[in-house]
Amino acid sequence: DAKRLAKELGAKMTVLEVDVLSDPLITSNPSSRCYYCKKKIFQTIADTAKADGYEILIDGTNASDEASDRPGMKALAELSVLSPLRICGITKAEVRSLSKDAGLFTWDKPAYACLATRIKTGEEITKEKLFAQWGYTVEDAHWLQAEMERQAREKYIAGDYTLGKLDIRGQRISIRITIPRKDDTGYVSFLTGWMVLPNGQLKLNTPYGGK
Repeated sequence: DAKRLAKELGAKMTVLEVDVLSDPLITSNPSSRCYYCKKKIFQTIADTAKADGYEILIDGTNASDEASDRPGMKALAELSVLSPLRICGITKAEVRSLSKDAGLFTWDKPAYACLATRIKTGEEITKEKLFAQWGYTVEDAHWLQAEMERQAREKYIAGDYTLGKLDIRGQRISIRITIPRKDDTGYVSFLTGWMVLPNGQLKLNTPYGGK
């Protein structure tokens, strides 16, 4: 959706890869998990923006978001991230209304909760547990990986991916993967991060890069 919206608006878009599950401060799942996660993500954005010559960061927090209930707000404040919607007192309902008036297809997009919120505070967050939210188990790991690799190869050949950073190891790209729920209740769609190696092969870097 983000890529489609950026294309429709004619906005330049850069996709960054952030492996939040590599940080023990996040995977240990403390009550302040959101703070550490938000800090890691926005620090990556801030570093990239600064390298590109940008000093000001903004996000989509609106007036309906209660700061006292969101540890992530502290991280935004520490990084001096501005929230124009919140500053102007625009609520979530108003965002939807204004988006609809502007003809944006995302105006009625459902809200998505982070999968980590389904894991009890203090219980370690693992990739296996996150996949379990979709009805899969550790025993399905090989099938899931094979399916992700199959879709990635097809989409890479078809050019259905977003370019990331290029370094001496290869070209980073992001590919959207769609997996059927094991209980046949629908599908889950998420971004994955890959490295295109000098020999043309794909290497999975980030199995789950967010929705």
